[in-house]
Amino acid sequence: MVLPGPAAYPAHPHIDLLPSHRRRGGGRALMHALLDALHGKGVPAVHLGMVSTNTAARAFYDRLGFHEIPVPDPGPLTCPGRRTDRTAPPTAAA
Repeated sequence: MVLPGPAAYPAHPHIDLLPSHRRRGGGRALMHALLDALHGKGVPAVHLGMVSTNTAARAFYDRLGFHEIPVPDPGPLTCPGRRTDRTAPPTAAA
């Protein structure tokens, strides 16, 4: 993703759980493991691309401290991002 908005958020993770495995903590565990691993490698922040109408995913990412990153012409997408450092304020860009 080469957009000016996410430049401070150099990593772009993607997770997808089957509906039968959602709401059991697996997604949160995957995101925390990913954030911790990226932070350990010096990656300051991540960004995602998600369909704006996916309210369940948006609520999930909001609970994890993601915030919307303004990007030009996102179309049907929202671009949430957050720092990989879980002790830092989640809305502060790297």
